[in-house]
Amino acid sequence: MNHTMVPSDRVERVAVYGRDGTKLGTIERLMLDKMSGMVA
Repeated sequence: MNHTMVPSDRVERVAVYGRDGTKLGTIERLMLDKMSGMVA
């Protein structure tokens, strides 16, 4: 089964990299748009 959702505790403190491989930082928390449900 292929899941399309991931819980926020699985992405918090994960490193984020740019397209060139440069580390941009880490995810501290997610902001969700109430109307669309999309991550902002």
